[in-house]
Amino acid sequence: MEIFRDSEATPPVKPNVEFVKPGICRTESNLLDLAEGLEKWGVNFDYIDENLPLEELVNRCQVLCDRFRQLGAIADVDEAIRLLIQARRRAPSHEDQLLPQVLLQCGIAYTLRYTALGEEEDFGNAQRILGTISEQSICSSAQAACFRTLAQLYEGKYNEDLKPKSLDQAITYARRAAALIANEGRLQDSQTSVSELAWFLCARYEARKDVQDLDEVVRLHTQVISLSQTFEQRHVILWRYGRSLRLRYELVRTSNDFFDAEEALTAALTEADARQSQRLAMIAWELADLYAARHKTTLEPPDLMDALRFYTVAAEATASPAKDKLRAVIRGAKLAMRNEYIESAFRMYGTAISILPQLAWVGLETRRRYAKLKRLTTHLSCDAAAVALSIGRPEVAVEILNHGRAVVWRTVLDIRTDLTPLQDVAPLLYEEMKKLGEQLDSEMYDIHTIPPEAQEAFNQHRRRAAERWEELLQDARKIPAFATFLKPQSYSEIQQGALEGPVIFLNISEYRSDALIVTLDEGVNVVRLEGLGLQSCRQLAFSFEKALRVAKDKEGCRYLEETLRTVLQRLWHGGIDSVARTLYQLRCSSGTRQRVWWVPTDALSILPIHAAGPYENGAPGLPELFISSYTTTLTALINARRALSHAMASPITPGLVAISQPNVPGLPVLSTAPLEIDAVKKYAPFKSISVANNGLEDLWNCAVDLPTETFWLHCCAHGHWDPLSPMDSSIRFHDGRLTLAHIIHLDFTSTTEFAFLSACHTARHSIVAPDEAMHLAAGLQIAGLKAVVATGWAMVDSDGPRLAYWFYTHLRKLSPEPRVTDTAAALAGAVDELRKLGAPMYRWAVFVHHGV
Repeated sequence: MEIFRDSEATPPVKPNVEFVKPGICRTESNLLDLAEGLEKWGVNFDYIDENLPLEELVNRCQVLCDRFRQLGAIADVDEAIRLLIQARRRAPSHEDQLLPQVLLQCGIAYTLRYTALGEEEDFGNAQRILGTISEQSICSSAQAACFRTLAQLYEGKYNEDLKPKSLDQAITYARRAAALIANEGRLQDSQTSVSELAWFLCARYEARKDVQDLDEVVRLHTQVISLSQTFEQRHVILWRYGRSLRLRYELVRTSNDFFDAEEALTAALTEADARQSQRLAMIAWELADLYAARHKTTLEPPDLMDALRFYTVAAEATASPAKDKLRAVIRGAKLAMRNEYIESAFRMYGTAISILPQLAWVGLETRRRYAKLKRLTTHLSCDAAAVALSIGRPEVAVEILNHGRAVVWRTVLDIRTDLTPLQDVAPLLYEEMKKLGEQLDSEMYDIHTIPPEAQEAFNQHRRRAAERWEELLQDARKIPAFATFLKPQSYSEIQQGALEGPVIFLNISEYRSDALIVTLDEGVNVVRLEGLGLQSCRQLAFSFEKALRVAKDKEGCRYLEETLRTVLQRLWHGGIDSVARTLYQLRCSSGTRQRVWWVPTDALSILPIHAAGPYENGAPGLPELFISSYTTTLTALINARRALSHAMASPITPGLVAISQPNVPGLPVLSTAPLEIDAVKKYAPFKSISVANNGLEDLWNCAVDLPTETFWLHCCAHGHWDPLSPMDSSIRFHDGRLTLAHIIHLDFTSTTEFAFLSACHTARHSIVAPDEAMHLAAGLQIAGLKAVVATGWAMVDSDGPRLAYWFYTHLRKLSPEPRVTDTAAALAGAVDELRKLGAPMYRWAVFVHHGV
């Protein structure tokens, strides 16, 4: 049995400030112009003394939370939480009866921030604090506020995990809150709590389609509307009422429901616009859905145009959260495509792509940014590029794919961008941006290594730094020569990625599938992939992933081999053969095998494109015709080539650090690891070679002790792939793990050119969000390596020594001095040798090259 190196598989209203007792006040009505209300206190809310009397401190935190609800500035709720943490420490020793009040406001603040950012730490804190309060003997109004907040917390949880249990808990707490408030006879609060209950029931109806839920939703909202026309947050209640009527209209198609919904939503939109409410996008989206629902029945163009108009209004709502704007405009783009309004779809998809940087805000922890993109942007760039192709804009399609893929990695590269051009024209701006960039880079990945008691301050510090970075970025763009600074690359800039050979984007979408071939001196060559539709590619990816997960015994390996052969043949006959013919006609290089770079999308990212071929009658496929590489982003590839060109001005012969980890507790012994290291020492064309055998610390020490300024890395170890949490994918050492989160925290730009990762799964994509390319090889490329040899799945242990021998032998043949630009050709030569021995496909197609 073969051993694998696998560790596991209304108009503005002035606030009315009512003093309840000295130092405590309550704001009523909608807080649009909070500055006026705060002036009555003579308070500067940009700075609040945490040593104020507790009553006043808690009350001011409440106003900060109200301002956050209105304006959406995370800094407000962050400051409220910071002050409330101090208040919690003081409350027991000051006046015990104040502690529940402090805790309640703290729970509210954590809930608000959780619904905005989705950080699990905030959910846990809010759940724990509010749960404690709900079990205490407190007044009914505080109990009701606690239950309302718990309902909002679990609604936020449902929006994150889509688990029915979370929504059921929200409804349970909302019912308890509404009952308590009704007993107290507080009319406005009762209206709001009943409306919230109806909102949660509405969400459950959409999930389960239980008509009883919808009937109760309409009844509750009708009850609220009939009580008063001057209620607080009127636009929110009208929006929720309109939504329930829209859902009932879709179900029974009663015209009265349509007109009542239209009236309620139009009034809500007018008032939300006047108040600059965060809800504006959601209300416009709901109104668009209403017109789209009627168009589905009538097919009248005015309804369609109204729907598209209001989806656009939602996307342009500057005060609304990015996720709401994005979801609305994608919905509108899809509606436009279904009705063949392709130009409208093109504009709307373009808007969606432009919103992505807001969604992947660098103030968020990296895992959270990945989670948001995974949930909200699946297939977005592919669809947008397909629409651009449909109107004859292939260059724009390439720009979209370059900008809309690997968004997390692109934000990392933005933070690490070379700011030197700014130094002469704006030295102060340069110095501050340089400092902030270094700060954000160092803080972006370490959250799980920070002590829990320090995480709040750490997170807030990162968010303030990110906000300041964005301000400075806008300042930089006001300088004439920097108007496009850190904006998406134009096609002419992207073309530089094809300096040494064609770059092929493989785009699959529900609309069409194409290869977009980018060369240095021509426009985009578009090749239709007629046999590789979206669903067929996803089925291929599913079958391939299933085969990779079977046991690696004799029968399992045979099943994997058969599946892999079928997949590679389907890829070839589905359109890769046409791509190969076009590439051969272009012939951008004079070598026997042309260098090409692949940028697959969606399900194609999971499949071994580089190995596609006919595999019948000796006909050649991609392995025989081309030397294939992949790249995470074209920006990373361009940066690597630029760094190499600078290094060539004063060439330095690198050294090599080899590390072997055959014995890791709890994992199979890699019996051939010593042979692989021997092959490296004997055949690698380096004058200085250092071998590390004692884990990660020894690896860094060996690198430091090398007499050369730069080094290459050869790593023989177990690899671990975590499909659910890619940042935890790792290379296993006996003294710990080198995770993807750790790797991208490093900067190899000036020290390390190349890594040979002789370990399993080091370039394996997640099937959930393959376009984000969250794997170890990508992380190393982003960290500054110019090229990486890695594995797409589990490699066979005994292939390690053979491949190392052939790789370094071919590298030596190509040049007496090791050149990173020769590593792809050296890998191709080594794989050829492995194939000559009769190795099955799954043993040689596993090896991939990333980078220059």
